[in-house]
Amino acid sequence: MKLIILLLCCYVSSITFSQNSIDSTKFNRAIHKSWGGDKIRYFVQQNPEYVKKGLYYFNHSFEVRLKDCPTCEVDLYNLINFELFNVSEFESNRKADERFEFDFKDYVITLHSTQELESYLGESVATITNGSNHITFPIFDFNDLSAQKLEKYKSLCRFYIENNKANYKERIHAPNYRFIFLEEVKNLSQAEIDNLIANPASFEVRLN
Repeated sequence: MKLIILLLCCYVSSITFSQNSIDSTKFNRAIHKSWGGDKIRYFVQQNPEYVKKGLYYFNHSFEVRLKDCPTCEVDLYNLINFELFNVSEFESNRKADERFEFDFKDYVITLHSTQELESYLGESVATITNGSNHITFPIFDFNDLSAQKLEKYKSLCRFYIENNKANYKERIHAPNYRFIFLEEVKNLSQAEIDNLIANPASFEVRLN
C-alpha cells in the first residue's frame, strides 16, 4: 500500500501559534492517518490556530533518541513516515503528571505528561487526536448571497453534519430552531436578520 509521505515544513522545537498561512501539503503520515485529508483541508482554511496545535501534538508531544546512540540526532521524518511512529497510537500510555518512556523499534520514546502538554495546548489531548469537536457549524453571511459564497456555506454545512451527527441532531431539535430557505432570506427585514446574526445556533439556511 502506497504511503502518503508528506514532509512537515520544518521540524523545529518551537511552533508558535501566531497567525500565518499554512500549506496543507506540509503534513506528515501520522497527521494524515489520524485526521484524514478532508479534515486537514477544513482546518487549514477554517481554523489555522488549531492546525498549529495539531502539528505540535503529532511532532513535539514526545522526545526521541536512538537506543544505540543516545546523543545522535534523530531523523523525525524517517521515524514518522517510514518507521510509522504515530504518537496518537500510544496516547493511552501518557501519564497525567510525569513523563513515560518506552521502546519503539530502534528508538526510545519519552511522552510528555498530560499536564505539561495540555498546559501548552490550552485544551485536552482528546480534542487534538480526533478533531471533530473543532468542526463548527458555518456562519451564514447575509451580506453576500453570491453563488460562490452560498456553495461554500452548503459545503461546510454538509461537512459539519458528516462529522458531528449527534451534535447536529441536538442542534436541530432545539426549541424554536428554524430552517430558512433562500427565498425567505431575501425577504427578511433588517431587524430579523440582526436577530438571527445574534443567535447563530437558532437557524440554518437551506439551499437546494
